Amino acid sequence: MIRQSFIFLEKIGRQGEENIWKQGIRDWQDFLQRKEVNRISALRKQYYDRKIREAQQALLENDSAYFIGKLPSVQMWRLYPQFNEECCFLDIETDSLGKITVVGLSDYYNTKIFVKGFNLEKRLIGSELQKFKLVVTFNGGAFDLPKLKKELAIELTVPHLDLKPLCVNLGLKGGLKEVERILELKRPEVVVSKLKQEIKKTL
Repeated sequence: MIRQSFIFLEKIGRQGEENIWKQGIRDWQDFLQRKEVNRISALRKQYYDRKIREAQQALLENDSAYFIGKLPSVQMWRLYPQFNEECCFLDIETDSLGKITVVGLSDYYNTKIFVKGFNLEKRLIGSELQKFKLVVTFNGGAFDLPKLKKELAIELTVPHLDLKPLCVNLGLKGGLKEVERILELKRPEVVVSKLKQEIKKTL
């Protein structure tokens, strides 16, 4: 999906991107092969060509961080098909005082649990996060990431995909469990079982 996206280019919004698509330009290669693009000056076209080649190189180098600050946060989902094998799902739990007690990181197949008083350390969590190219949360932009930054001085160096605003845009309101209920999604028992096992081992 990211190779069909142009919204990461400066001054290209949703309407501008749709204008490009309507001209039969479906991906970066199509854009580069066109000598002219309606509503884009020749000088601007040359600039965009350079930026698209930069993005192509970033993907060749598996550099997801290239798109931070370029791709709007609500559009980070476009990176998922490219980096879905190198993404993790992050969630935290807090106590009654709002302090972090548990940090969970999962790539679906494996889950790492970091517990306060045992292994809840910046070095360990940071080392684990460095293995991934994309971090997925639900409402992490407003809650999880600010908490991690404030309490553990942990800041992401890869793109962050927050599912909460995406759900809101689709009319799916409420917390994660409510969204799962609306969509009639059930968590696989094998995943729940593995998570319980990991928590027991950690404790």
